[in-house]
Amino acid sequence: MFDKLRNKFLWFTMGILTLVFFIIFTVVFISTTIKVQHQIDMTLNNIMHTPNHKISLHDPLYTSSISVELSKDGDILDIRSFVEVDMPILTETLSIVTHNNNFRGTVTMDGNRFAYLKKDMPFGSKIVLVSRTIYDNTINTLLFTFIVVGALSLGILFVISWFFANKAIEPVKMAFEHQKQFVADASHELKTPLTIINTNLDLISSNGNQTVNEQHKWIGYIYTQVDRMSKLINDMLMLARMDEYKMIFSKVNFSDILNNALLYFEVALYEKNITLEQNIYEDIYVLGDTASLEKLIYILLENTLKYSPKNEKVSVTLTHEKSKLVLKIRNTGISIPSEHIDKIFDRFYRADSARTQKNGGYGLGLAIAKSITTQHNGKIWAQSMPKSYTEFIVELPIV
Repeated sequence: MFDKLRNKFLWFTMGILTLVFFIIFTVVFISTTIKVQHQIDMTLNNIMHTPNHKISLHDPLYTSSISVELSKDGDILDIRSFVEVDMPILTETLSIVTHNNNFRGTVTMDGNRFAYLKKDMPFGSKIVLVSRTIYDNTINTLLFTFIVVGALSLGILFVISWFFANKAIEPVKMAFEHQKQFVADASHELKTPLTIINTNLDLISSNGNQTVNEQHKWIGYIYTQVDRMSKLINDMLMLARMDEYKMIFSKVNFSDILNNALLYFEVALYEKNITLEQNIYEDIYVLGDTASLEKLIYILLENTLKYSPKNEKVSVTLTHEKSKLVLKIRNTGISIPSEHIDKIFDRFYRADSARTQKNGGYGLGLAIAKSITTQHNGKIWAQSMPKSYTEFIVELPIV
C-alpha cells in the first residue's frame, strides 16, 4: 500500500517537473528559433538593399551569402558570392527559386540549406541567398543541449524525489503502523476482561438455583473487569481525542496544582508507609490547560506510587531553570531496565506485563502524559538506576 502511495507521489511529482521542464524548454527553443529567423531575415534584407558592388568581403554579415542580379529573361547580370559553389548547381538553384511563387523561403543547394529572398527590380530581379548552416547548427545544438540537460536533470530530480518521497511516506507509514498496533493492543487488552466476564457469567448461569448473595464472588469479578474496561476505554478515547482536543490555555500556578495533587495522594502514601520528600518552589506559572496539567501530574504520581514498594521513599522536586520549570518525581527501591526506558511512553507498552496487569494498568497513562507534555511545548523522559531508583522528569516553559 505504501509502495503504491510512494509511487503515485513520485510519478505525480515527476510528471509536474517534466511538464514544467517541457514548457520552459519549449518557450526558450521557440523564442530562440524566432530570434534566429529574424536575424536571417534582417541579413537577407540588408544584402537585398545593398548594391552588389558595395558588398564588402570583410563584413561578417555577408560571409555566407550569395547575391545575384538577373535580367528579365533570367540571364545572370551580376553575381557576388562568398560561398564556394559550382556554377551549374547555383544555376539550378536559381531556377528553383525563380519558379517558386514564394518571395522568401528555404532551398537546398549542394547539400546545404540556404534561406533566400527575391525581389523584382527595374532590370529584372535580384535573389539573395544566405547559408543557414551556422543558424541550423545553433538550433540543433540548443535542442541537443535541452534534451541532454533535461534528461540529466530529470534523472537527478527522480533520485531526489525518490529520497524525499520515502521520507514523506515514513511518518504516514509510522502513524499507520502505530494505529494498527494500537488497535491490536486494544483488542488484546479488551479480550482478557471479556473472557473473565464471560467465564463468570457461565458460572452464574450454571448455578441458577443460587441467590445473588451466594454468587457474590462471581458478580464481584464481573464488576471489577467492567471497571477496568471502562478505565481502558476512557483512556483510549482520551488518547484518540488528544490531537483534536482544544485546550484552553491560561496562566496557571503549576506549584499549586502539584501541591493539591500531593494532598490527594497522602492516603496512598500512608497506606504503603512511603516517606515523601518534597522541594517545591512556590508560584511557578506556566501557560497551559489546568485540567490537562492536573492529569499529567496525577498520572506520574499514580504511576510512581503504584510501583513503589512499601516502606520506601518518594521525592518530588519542582524548580525552575531560566525559562523552564523542571519537575522530578522519583521512587526508590525499583528500577526500569535500560532496554525499556525509551519505550515506556509508547501506547500499551509495559516493561513488566504481569506486574502491570496485577496493578490494573494498561500502559496508556504515560502515553497520555507524553501527549499532554508535547501539547504544552514541553519534554518528558525517564531515567533509572538498576536496583536503586526510577525518576520521571518534565520540563515546561514558564511565563
